[in-house]
Amino acid sequence: MDGGVYCMGGGVSSESSLSLSAAALAGGALAAGGANAINMVVDRDIDRLMNRTKNRPLVTGAIAQALSLPTAFAAFALALATTAAAVAAVPLTGRGRRAPRKA
Repeated sequence: MDGGVYCMGGGVSSESSLSLSAAALAGGALAAGGANAINMVVDRDIDRLMNRTKNRPLVTGAIAQALSLPTAFAAFALALATTAAAVAAVPLTGRGRRAPRKA
């Protein structure tokens, strides 16, 4: 093979696959962080009652409740933007085609 990597049904060069992998990792981390933040906001009243969760930042007041939900949605927005940028940056050459060889 010529070092190309097949991704999403189209040929992608190995340089693009590294940036696509990094964008996928960053987007996944942001999405997971946003989901975790929303869970902490939704469960803050329950967390106050449980020994295992009573020391979480929202329960103790270490993080302001007014900032927690906007921060969670900002993480989701960044995850979407990262994914959109990665998809836009990858040259979609069509299903089954290879990335062009370098001369």
